[in-house]
Amino acid sequence: MSGPLKDDESRVVPILDSLYPILTGWKLKTGGFGAVVPTMRSDGAFCDDHTLRAHLKTAVEELKLPKMTWYQATRHTFASQWVMGGGSIEKLKEMMGHSTVQITERYAHLKTDLFGARDLGTIALDLRPGSPETGTVGYAVVTASAPAEKKIA
Repeated sequence: MSGPLKDDESRVVPILDSLYPILTGWKLKTGGFGAVVPTMRSDGAFCDDHTLRAHLKTAVEELKLPKMTWYQATRHTFASQWVMGGGSIEKLKEMMGHSTVQITERYAHLKTDLFGARDLGTIALDLRPGSPETGTVGYAVVTASAPAEKKIA
């Protein structure tokens, strides 16, 4: 890390098991000194804060996204990936240093298991090509818990 934490509290963030031997090998090879990430600039210099911010700014502008800082982009990306990978909201709260779990719950909509099989089974969707009654190109029959069918052209 190249700068101060959001607050003065240290955090432990787990890494993938597959990353451990790579970092161990790097530490043995270098004695634990030097950059883990090699140079990324065409002039051979290491990426500095200015380079990363410049690339982020260009990407955000091209994608017409709201302005964000490098800190915001990487922090939110980490949190989003954590949740989508099945990590718990409670553990994420601790790693992010949020004061309450309610703040962290902004990422809950990304949980891959948010809707279980029972939830998904409450709406059946039939995407047969063409309606026998109207001859339309495609239609869907949506059924909820009630037995009645609704046709959507």
